[in-house]
Amino acid sequence: MDTMHDQSVAAYRIENEYLIVEVNEQGCLTHLERKASKQGNIIVNDGASIFRAVLKEEENWEMCTVPEQQRYSVECTDSSLVLTASFLVCDTRTASVIVKLVIRLDGDFLQFSGSIANHDTCMITDVFYPCIGAIKSLSGGNPDLLWPDCTGQRIVNINGHLAKGDDFKQGKVLSATYPGPLSMQWMSLIEGQEVLYYSGHDHLFHTSSLRVVSKEYEQGRALTLETDKLAFVRPGETWQQPQSVICLYYGSWRKGADEYVAWTQTWRNPVKKVDWIRSMQGYFLVIMKQQYGDEIWPYDSIPALYEQAKSFGCDTVGLFGWYDSGHDNQYPDLSVSDSLGGEDALKEGIKAVQEEGGRVTLYYQGHLMDVGSPYYQKHGKDLEGRTIWNTPYYEDYSKADASDFLKYFSKKKFSTVCPSCPEWHDLMTKKAKWVASFGPDGILYDQIGGMPSYPCFNENHPHMQNRPSLSYTQGRLLLLKKIHEKVRALSPTYVFMTEHETDVYSQFLDALHGIGVCPMPKKGKIPGSSWTSLSSTAPQMFRYCFPETIVTLRNPNPFLSPRYVNYAMLYGFRYELEIRYASDKKFLMNNEKQQWRDYARDVAQLRSHYADALLCGTYREQEGITLDNKTIGCSLFESETMSCIVLWNDTEEVQQFSLCHESKQIVGWETINDKGSTAINIIEANSVMVLLLS
Repeated sequence: MDTMHDQSVAAYRIENEYLIVEVNEQGCLTHLERKASKQGNIIVNDGASIFRAVLKEEENWEMCTVPEQQRYSVECTDSSLVLTASFLVCDTRTASVIVKLVIRLDGDFLQFSGSIANHDTCMITDVFYPCIGAIKSLSGGNPDLLWPDCTGQRIVNINGHLAKGDDFKQGKVLSATYPGPLSMQWMSLIEGQEVLYYSGHDHLFHTSSLRVVSKEYEQGRALTLETDKLAFVRPGETWQQPQSVICLYYGSWRKGADEYVAWTQTWRNPVKKVDWIRSMQGYFLVIMKQQYGDEIWPYDSIPALYEQAKSFGCDTVGLFGWYDSGHDNQYPDLSVSDSLGGEDALKEGIKAVQEEGGRVTLYYQGHLMDVGSPYYQKHGKDLEGRTIWNTPYYEDYSKADASDFLKYFSKKKFSTVCPSCPEWHDLMTKKAKWVASFGPDGILYDQIGGMPSYPCFNENHPHMQNRPSLSYTQGRLLLLKKIHEKVRALSPTYVFMTEHETDVYSQFLDALHGIGVCPMPKKGKIPGSSWTSLSSTAPQMFRYCFPETIVTLRNPNPFLSPRYVNYAMLYGFRYELEIRYASDKKFLMNNEKQQWRDYARDVAQLRSHYADALLCGTYREQEGITLDNKTIGCSLFESETMSCIVLWNDTEEVQQFSLCHESKQIVGWETINDKGSTAINIIEANSVMVLLLS
């Protein structure tokens, strides 16, 4: 034991050549220091408790622990700390719960694990561990946050960002659930090249949340990074806390990402992608019949839709609302629409596109049941996920375009399926075969790739470990695996797509219909998309970790703006347009924004020249690259046959730059207007460029 600073509460230290770590007997992380840093200890105000919990007792679902009153016995070795509490101090009583927390140094990584033995009559619902804070700065400034929302966000000055608005007694919190909408279990604070990487290693994928808490302390506002794991530890159970790791280091954010990728490789086994989807340029999404009955595109218009798709540089048509009930209506009771032309016309339209070299996918819903559908009334009520109130998890959607009556007062109500139910697996695989009978190249099951993992409390469902927080995650893993196997059995070239991005679910997919994949609008410019609140400001996070995952740009517009095109080119996203309403059809058929359409097609053509790297290769962010002009976006793509760098000048002025790769030379370049066989040091305003390496 090492009692530090003459405190009344004993503190315990472990250290190695990289880190110094101290924890006191209250369970507070009081010291975290990278030895080579001039900053010293980054923890302020005696730190935050590394553990707290929420318990359910009878009808009270929020019996909270009181960390400042908790005491642990501590065993200390050279490289590890073991903290043990023989009971938990709660706000109304003490609970007979034994908590064991293990903290271990492993090189410059700090590992956290533990267990909870519940000998009480209560249930432990939420486990907050490890809580790393409070942190004001990493090197004297204001850190940014890399946050895994969708493909990734970078929140500049996260402490200042969270300080805005009203204060709450618990502090200001950024929080979101995993799996979905968070795509991964890691986040990082970055300040220059000082990085604090925080990651979970939960092999079972309990429903959980990542949290960043900003509170006012004596030394100023500071941050705590934490995980809330929904454990649901029942009386008599012992629950093993999944491992988490942190790393405080100097270098690129990619070091933390590399650690996360290495862990995912112990369980993640991505399916081999169908060849044609690997080279797909763009996804032309069309709703043929809308939710409120508007029939926009009959089946005999499918070939014309492909011609429209090609004019934007897209090669795949995704048909939504191709069924008689219209989009987002009557799920899962779908049938071919006679009023749109009937089954033969549907098959003929698909075949015509394929004969011209294009591809077609058909939509099916894999997550929702219309509460007014016959299936729901007869079978679905038994399969739906249930809340603690024994009510369904409802979602509602309106696809109104012109009517405020429909938009505000006629939203369609859906119940969500608990994917642990084998009956749903059987239905979804059966529907894969039914959809394939019309001759498409693939099927897109909506939403099952990352909608939030609701904890299901229907005790009649076969949840893993009878644990609500494993109901949707483990159920979806089984569902996705079975659909993939069925799709491949039907045809080796029949693709399986879904919506959203997550590390755990994407391993089973050929491609993802992206969510939150669009650029942040330029300051002072009118956004080109209603989805800008979901813009990915750091898509490098997911793309670098899982570059084999094919993701479409999310674009709910009947046009592709040049910024969307350039953004897709830089990060390797596939184009996407969404033709959803009659007004979109009018916009499309009037050839509005023709110049933008031509630009999209020209950039697609440029990308096709180097498709082996830019479409079928591996995205490596800026690995090995030195670029002096930080206003220019830069990405490296590599394949076995070529290496290319994509540059994006997202400014109104010509930019000069100096760029080099650590082991390769620039041997040529190409834009949509010109090309050369030597190095170049300028890039035109609002444009993209491909540099060739050898």
